[in-house]
Amino acid sequence: MVDGRNRRVHQRALGPFDAARIGPIDLPIRLYDLSLGGCFVNDTHDPPPRGRKFRLRIELPEDVITVRAEAVYGRNGFGYAVRFVEFAEDAEERLERALDRLAVPA
Repeated sequence: MVDGRNRRVHQRALGPFDAARIGPIDLPIRLYDLSLGGCFVNDTHDPPPRGRKFRLRIELPEDVITVRAEAVYGRNGFGYAVRFVEFAEDAEERLERALDRLAVPA
């Protein structure tokens, strides 16, 4: 941010949000900085490699959605950032409504 402007284009909700990384055994995780574009996953396990895609189940207030996410970067022992690459059914609209209620001012 050389020019001092916020490069983020989506509203954000700080969290935390309970979630799970869906797999053979669902892994409970906690999400922060949630937006339509992605979020930060607070997970002390090894982060997935950059570019790895997986499904997340996100518990929003009054709703639960499923998204397909892609790992963007990670920090061992801390967590990793993901971008959302696909939403199940009407999940994108439901997330947008939740963010309208929860978002922090830019």
